[in-house]
Amino acid sequence: FAGKVSAQGFDATHHKIEHVQAGPLTAGSSDAVNGAQLWKTASSLATHLGGGSSVNSDGTVSAPTYKFKYVDGGSYNTVGDALSAVDKQFGKVYNNFGNVYNQMGELRRDLKNVGALGSALSALKPMQYDPLEPSQLMAGFGTYKGEYALALGWAHYVKEDFMVHAGVSVTHHGESMANAG
Repeated sequence: FAGKVSAQGFDATHHKIEHVQAGPLTAGSSDAVNGAQLWKTASSLATHLGGGSSVNSDGTVSAPTYKFKYVDGGSYNTVGDALSAVDKQFGKVYNNFGNVYNQMGELRRDLKNVGALGSALSALKPMQYDPLEPSQLMAGFGTYKGEYALALGWAHYVKEDFMVHAGVSVTHHGESMANAG
């Protein structure tokens, strides 16, 4: 050994210490460790990072590269950046689900209104032909799953076997529907 040993330790400046036995890698250990132990630790870290990370010849761990097919921005070289990008994308998905949920609520309301409007129009029933009064005014009411609508219609017999009619219905929300024939 070409260094100096004293009670405080040893001075091995410009010399490499070789054949060091593996010391325990525990929280309370004060033993020396060797290069193989350090490489094993760095290799384990690189393996767990994934993304092509590896141990360089100087013992440092190379940066991983994470690529996501459905995440904006291409590739990421740190776990934090990759997780932030994924979190951002999940936020977009969450917002999209919220928008779909709101649109489903609007669709549900529209369907209820259409049911009430159609029901009110179908309540318009002209009476039989009367040569003295060939025109008729009709009214109807319809409801469907808590929504309701009123309808007004007009029918006119052009001749005994030929009638024209029209109707319009409106909900309390202001939506309307019409028919003619």
